[in-house]
Amino acid sequence: NSGIGRSGMNLAVVISTWNSITNSEIPEVRVELVLTSEHAKQHFGQLEERKSEIQNLIDAPLTWHNLENSKSCKIYVQKDGEFRQKQNWPELFEWLAKYLSVFRDALGPIVRDL
Repeated sequence: NSGIGRSGMNLAVVISTWNSITNSEIPEVRVELVLTSEHAKQHFGQLEERKSEIQNLIDAPLTWHNLENSKSCKIYVQKDGEFRQKQNWPELFEWLAKYLSVFRDALGPIVRDL
Protein backbone atom coordinates (compact mmCIF):
# COMPACT_ATOMS: atom_id res chain seq x y z
CA ASN A 1 0.00 0.00 0.00
CA SER A 2 1.07 3.53 -0.71
CA GLY A 3 -0.19 6.84 0.64
CA ILE A 4 -1.86 9.36 -1.64
CA GLY A 5 -1.89 12.43 0.57
CA ARG A 6 -5.17 11.97 2.41
CA SER A 7 -5.99 10.03 5.54
CA GLY A 8 -8.29 7.06 4.98
CA MET A 9 -7.24 6.64 1.34
CA ASN A 10 -4.39 4.68 -0.14
CA LEU A 11 -3.14 3.18 -3.35
CA ALA A 12 -2.87 -0.59 -3.47
CA VAL A 13 -1.37 -3.10 -5.86
CA VAL A 14 -3.29 -6.37 -6.02
CA ILE A 15 -2.20 -9.65 -7.57
CA SER A 16 -5.02 -12.17 -7.59
CA THR A 17 -5.91 -15.59 -8.92
CA TRP A 18 -9.56 -14.45 -9.01
CA ASN A 19 -10.60 -12.09 -11.79
CA SER A 20 -12.73 -9.21 -10.51
CA ILE A 21 -14.19 -8.43 -13.94
CA THR A 22 -15.06 -11.89 -15.23
CA ASN A 23 -15.66 -13.47 -11.80
CA SER A 24 -13.55 -16.42 -12.84
CA GLU A 25 -10.23 -18.04 -12.09
CA ILE A 26 -8.34 -15.97 -14.67
CA PRO A 27 -5.41 -14.33 -12.84
CA GLU A 28 -5.23 -10.54 -12.79
CA VAL A 29 -3.28 -7.60 -11.44
CA ARG A 30 -4.88 -4.34 -10.27
CA VAL A 31 -4.01 -0.86 -9.10
CA GLU A 32 -6.62 0.53 -6.74
CA LEU A 33 -7.52 3.71 -4.93
CA VAL A 34 -8.98 2.35 -1.69
CA LEU A 35 -11.20 4.51 0.53
CA THR A 36 -11.52 3.23 4.09
CA SER A 37 -12.32 6.16 6.36
CA GLU A 38 -15.65 6.77 8.06
CA HIS A 39 -16.31 9.18 5.16
CA ALA A 40 -15.46 6.63 2.44
CA LYS A 41 -18.95 6.54 0.94
CA GLN A 42 -19.22 10.34 0.91
CA HIS A 43 -15.79 10.71 -0.69
CA PHE A 44 -16.60 8.00 -3.21
CA GLY A 45 -19.74 9.96 -4.18
CA GLN A 46 -17.68 13.12 -4.62
CA LEU A 47 -15.25 11.25 -6.84
CA GLU A 48 -18.11 9.75 -8.83
CA GLU A 49 -19.37 13.27 -9.56
CA ARG A 50 -16.03 13.74 -11.34
CA LYS A 51 -16.11 10.33 -13.02
CA SER A 52 -15.75 11.65 -16.57
CA GLU A 53 -12.82 13.89 -15.63
CA ILE A 54 -11.10 11.08 -13.73
CA GLN A 55 -11.62 8.61 -16.57
CA ASN A 56 -10.01 11.08 -18.97
CA LEU A 57 -6.96 11.35 -16.71
CA ILE A 58 -6.46 7.57 -16.62
CA ASP A 59 -6.03 5.88 -20.00
CA ALA A 60 -7.62 2.57 -19.05
CA PRO A 61 -11.16 1.50 -18.14
CA LEU A 62 -11.96 2.18 -14.50
CA THR A 63 -14.06 -0.02 -12.26
CA TRP A 64 -16.01 1.83 -9.57
CA HIS A 65 -16.59 -0.58 -6.70
CA ASN A 66 -18.98 0.50 -3.95
CA LEU A 67 -20.81 -2.39 -2.34
CA GLU A 68 -23.77 -1.38 -0.20
CA ASN A 69 -22.82 -3.69 2.68
CA SER A 70 -19.16 -2.64 2.79
CA LYS A 71 -17.65 0.35 4.59
CA SER A 72 -14.85 0.68 2.06
CA CYS A 73 -14.94 1.61 -1.64
CA LYS A 74 -12.40 1.46 -4.43
CA ILE A 75 -11.68 2.60 -7.93
CA TYR A 76 -9.36 0.43 -9.95
CA VAL A 77 -7.83 -0.63 -13.23
CA GLN A 78 -7.08 -4.26 -13.91
CA LYS A 79 -5.17 -6.38 -16.36
CA ASP A 80 -5.50 -10.10 -16.96
CA GLY A 81 -2.12 -11.66 -16.43
CA GLU A 82 -0.70 -15.01 -15.47
CA PHE A 83 1.68 -13.87 -12.75
CA ARG A 84 2.50 -17.44 -11.74
CA GLN A 85 4.67 -17.67 -14.86
CA LYS A 86 7.92 -15.84 -14.24
CA GLN A 87 8.37 -14.85 -17.89
CA ASN A 88 5.31 -12.57 -17.51
CA TRP A 89 6.72 -10.65 -14.54
CA PRO A 90 8.51 -7.88 -16.48
CA GLU A 91 5.35 -6.96 -18.43
CA LEU A 92 3.09 -7.14 -15.38
CA PHE A 93 5.49 -5.20 -13.13
CA GLU A 94 5.84 -2.51 -15.81
CA TRP A 95 2.05 -2.22 -16.07
CA LEU A 96 1.64 -2.03 -12.28
CA ALA A 97 4.35 0.63 -11.97
CA LYS A 98 2.80 2.66 -14.78
CA TYR A 99 -0.69 2.71 -13.27
CA LEU A 100 0.53 3.25 -9.72
CA SER A 101 2.21 6.39 -11.04
CA VAL A 102 -0.82 7.39 -13.16
CA PHE A 103 -3.15 6.99 -10.16
CA ARG A 104 -0.84 8.98 -7.88
CA ASP A 105 -0.44 11.82 -10.40
CA ALA A 106 -4.10 11.95 -11.48
CA LEU A 107 -5.93 11.24 -8.23
CA GLY A 108 -3.56 12.71 -5.66
CA PRO A 109 -4.55 16.36 -6.23
CA ILE A 110 -8.23 15.44 -6.47
CA VAL A 111 -8.44 13.48 -3.23
CA ARG A 112 -6.46 16.08 -1.31
CA ASP A 113 -9.16 18.63 -2.22
CA LEU A 114 -12.12 16.53 -1.02
